[in-house]
Parts: sequence; structure tokens; C-alpha cells
Amino acid sequence: LGLAHVSIQFPLYEHLKVLARSRHEDGVETTVELIAASATSKLVASSLTYPHEVIRTRIQDMRGLSHGRILPTVSKIIAAEGWRGLYKGLTINLIRVVPACVSTFLSYEMMTRWLDSIQ
Repeated sequence: LGLAHVSIQFPLYEHLKVLARSRHEDGVETTVELIAASATSKLVASSLTYPHEVIRTRIQDMRGLSHGRILPTVSKIIAAEGWRGLYKGLTINLIRVVPACVSTFLSYEMMTRWLDSIQ
């Protein structure tokens, strides 16, 4: 289940880059477009897979009391907090992870361009 995040984020990021490239005659995305693509892909992937993080954390916090049982943990969260409980902490998580992702992806893209230019 942990791979779900990556399987959403990276294809979406690449798709958004293709869309951005198609808008330019030279086929090169702008820095702002790269920032938007990386932020959007991280935001979408994190939002869709965040319940998995909440469930995993709750199971770990129980220190073996639930014996790693997913469905009883989900049921307890929904009963006590409603469906919103599966997204508890999402906002602060996004504030932390989206800028980190943008920084990492943009650094990679800029370094790749620079290395290509010196060859």
C-alpha cells in the first residue's frame, strides 16, 4: 500500500510536465510550470493516500494491541471521529511535504538541464 503514493505522484508529475512542454515551441517547461507540476502531483498523491498514513500510524501507536489489524483500526477511527478522522493532520502534513517535494523535484530538473548543457 505504501507504493500507492509513488504510483500516483510520479506518473501525474510526468503527465503534467508533458502538458507544460506542449505549450512551448522549444518543448521546455518553465520553472513555474515545474513548481506547479511537482506541487500538484504531491498534493494529489498525498491527499488520496493519506488515510493509509493515519491507519499505519494508529496501528503503530497501539504498540501491538491490535496485532496489525487494519479493518478494526479503520472501524475505530470512523466510529470515534467520522470519516474526517482518516484525514486528521492532512493540512499540516501538506505544509511540510509539498515544499520539500517542490525543492527536490526542481533541484533535480535544474541539475539535469545544467548537466545536459555542459556535455
